[in-house]
Amino acid sequence: MMKPTGRQPKMPSDRLNVTNNGAHTALNVLVTLLIIILGLCLSGCSHDDDPASPEETISVPFTPYGPSSTTLGIVEHYSTGGAESSSGHSLEYRFDWGDGDRSPWSCNATVPHGWSLEGGYAVTAQARCATHTDRSSSWSDEMMVTVGEAISTPDIPTGALRTDLGNVETYTTGGAESSSGHDLEYRFDWGDGSQSSWASSGSAPHGWSIEDDYRVKAQARCATHTDKLSSWSSEETVVVGETISTASSPSGQPSVRPGSTKMYCSDGALSSRDHQILYQFDWEGRTTPLWTTSNCVSIYWSSTGDFYVKARARCAIHPDAVSPWSNPLLVVVTAHEVITTPHTPTGPMDTDVGKTETYSTGGAISNYDHDLEYRFDWGDGNESPWSSSTSASRSWSAEGSYVVKAQARCKIHISRVSSWSTGLTVTVTSP
Repeated sequence: MMKPTGRQPKMPSDRLNVTNNGAHTALNVLVTLLIIILGLCLSGCSHDDDPASPEETISVPFTPYGPSSTTLGIVEHYSTGGAESSSGHSLEYRFDWGDGDRSPWSCNATVPHGWSLEGGYAVTAQARCATHTDRSSSWSDEMMVTVGEAISTPDIPTGALRTDLGNVETYTTGGAESSSGHDLEYRFDWGDGSQSSWASSGSAPHGWSIEDDYRVKAQARCATHTDKLSSWSSEETVVVGETISTASSPSGQPSVRPGSTKMYCSDGALSSRDHQILYQFDWEGRTTPLWTTSNCVSIYWSSTGDFYVKARARCAIHPDAVSPWSNPLLVVVTAHEVITTPHTPTGPMDTDVGKTETYSTGGAISNYDHDLEYRFDWGDGNESPWSSSTSASRSWSAEGSYVVKAQARCKIHISRVSSWSTGLTVTVTSP
């Protein structure tokens, strides 16, 4: 076996050249790629898309503008602008508030600020390049802002919301504060063109002479610096003079049976201001929860007993303008059939002996809703026969005064008879 000599055979020179050339080419490609990648990274991280010109300058912005006077704790907005970059770059602004505080740099040229101490403050603005933040303008000219005492808004006045003409009512407010801790005075605007005098008391009396709705509000001021005023409070509406007349006693069936539903109506209520009227009914100790424009209500009678139906009215615009309750209507709920009393007869009250006259009645009701019949008592011992007609005729044979009455009964259950009506006096004389 042949032993290794320790020397490698020589590679042909042309092969060596090819190998060296390939390695050199690969190295060049790698370096090129690294340069490109590095360039991309640097491009992505740098804000110097447009390198600063050694001559880039930022012009001075406008003098800030906004409220030149304000009060403690109130946040105001101040604006500037007008600065330019000589390179055409975007700008940012900041404000120096004159109280040791500055706003942060922002592309927004309007910024809010409030002061915590009274005094005069010089507000200035500055601009800088948004790209090259070391390039900034000089500070603008000063705007002077005076910060003074603030008076907070008082509470909405309290007092009578309805009153009559000539009545004097007392109204009260309070709750306002001075930012300097000073004492306050109050006044009221009565909504009729007059105001109360300034006073340390938060109360004042007032009366109105004309029916209307008045909006009462209050204002406060510093008792020391009387030019320091609050805003007016929210308004309270006072209704002066409107009255609602009492509604009529409800009409409807006064005798019903359990399990039936009947309609009852009231009317006659009026507003002294001709406003729309709403009605409410009460029966069995229950009051309808809703006010309605209808002056009628349907009542379901569930149990027997004596019940009183009553009504009241109120203004549709002013809910606290309410009438008294009406006189009640007695409703008897019974399982037995009841016939109500008919109306007083109507007809001639003066006639001649032997002359035939016609008299009428009606209005009786069966709580079972049965048909009815009527008869008349002529006051001379005679009665007309029962009839479905509500009218009957009669002549008298002798002079005198006769009391004519009417009665009703159920057409089906003829033993169910009403009481006699009140009488009509008829005077009979000789012709």
